[in-house]
Amino acid sequence: MKSDEIEQVWVGTDEKHLLEEFWNFLHSLATLPILTGWNIRDFDLAFIRHRSAINGVHSDWLRELRASWHRDMMLEVGGNGRSWLKKDEVCEAYGIKSEQPNTTGRDVPKLFAEGKLDEIRAHCLDDIRREWKLWKRLREAGLI
Repeated sequence: MKSDEIEQVWVGTDEKHLLEEFWNFLHSLATLPILTGWNIRDFDLAFIRHRSAINGVHSDWLRELRASWHRDMMLEVGGNGRSWLKKDEVCEAYGIKSEQPNTTGRDVPKLFAEGKLDEIRAHCLDDIRREWKLWKRLREAGLI
């Protein structure tokens, strides 16, 4: 998670604990923030909700993670409510460079199997920092 004031990444091998930490963090905030991300609607939020349910992790806000609580930049940039634009290409167009250009989300399962949690953390931090920069650029341009 990233904002002007907050930068938080959870990495570990205990999925239930990670989900509990995520929900506890959200509950520590005064209000549920608007969550932003790239393909957050169709991947991230659905994944978190289902993995939470499977792991028996409950949150008062579990049902609240719906359209009014998030902005999916992939859909916003596509402009038609459906887009398959690649985040890396859009970031590049806006001059937002990756600090981890040789690592993608597709590498995470292999890195996890190899116990390379620090590399996963570095990739995730780079991802959220680029998404935050893109969010700010799109907002400044009046596109979202």
